[in-house]
Amino acid sequence: KTNDENPEISTRNSTKGDYEYPLNFTIDLQDHVLFQRIEYVNSGVNLGSGAIKRPSERLVNVKPLGTTTLPMPKNLQDASTVGWGEDKLNPLQAMGAGAISGLIGGVDEFNKSLNDSLDAFGSNTDQLKNLLKTSVAGNIVGSNIFTRTTGAIMNNNLELLFSGTNLRTFNFNYKLTPREAKEALECKSIIRSFKQSMMPILSDQTLFLNTPNVYKIKFIQATGNEMKEHKFLNRIKPCALVAVNVVYTPDNAYMTYGDGSMVGYDLSLSFKELEPIYSNDYDVKPGDGGMGF
Repeated sequence: KTNDENPEISTRNSTKGDYEYPLNFTIDLQDHVLFQRIEYVNSGVNLGSGAIKRPSERLVNVKPLGTTTLPMPKNLQDASTVGWGEDKLNPLQAMGAGAISGLIGGVDEFNKSLNDSLDAFGSNTDQLKNLLKTSVAGNIVGSNIFTRTTGAIMNNNLELLFSGTNLRTFNFNYKLTPREAKEALECKSIIRSFKQSMMPILSDQTLFLNTPNVYKIKFIQATGNEMKEHKFLNRIKPCALVAVNVVYTPDNAYMTYGDGSMVGYDLSLSFKELEPIYSNDYDVKPGDGGMGF
């Protein structure tokens, strides 16, 4: 079955289809990567409660639009990071925070907070008074009067604090070298499918851009009898395909077969997870979840 506008382009060249490379891939005997294209499901924020379902919860039962099966890449790795940052809180800032919190509770609470702050300095009360005076003077003249007059500095209580989670990125690099005309068409379909699926979908009235398809990526371990997710490789949350890079002259030379198909392609795919990984995601019995995320 072919496209009427161009008979050389198979109708399989769309995001809806199942592709594999190489052809006749023995998926029951070879470990491989399964890329499942799925339709994005929005968060459906409850404006009353503020509850938001995580992407992994919203997409868990979404039926794949199509799949692409590729061999295990050579450079297989993952990197997990979280955000930590330096934070400072000097005595004046601490006193100010206490006073403000006390002010919310009323005058009596404000006075109590202020007295508690003064008591906390104990024998350093005189130095605190000097600090307050010189801080005001320093703000006026733009100089550190306290250090100049006392030779001391405020303890800024430097501490490394957790600042948030990060999203992981996964890169897959493949060299596609078709061995026959049919496999050349399959390689073209695979590249076309990835490129099309990452693009936004134009609404009927061209007023809006709808979210592109997203992906579930699974490392499949083939045992000959069954296929299941690999226990010794990491798992991946639902991902957005953020970059596709194709080199049509992988050997720095333009070479084609007789029908014009390329001798080879260098295909690079970059995916980014839709949500961070949390400690709770590892809450399974040892061994049941394999490597985890």
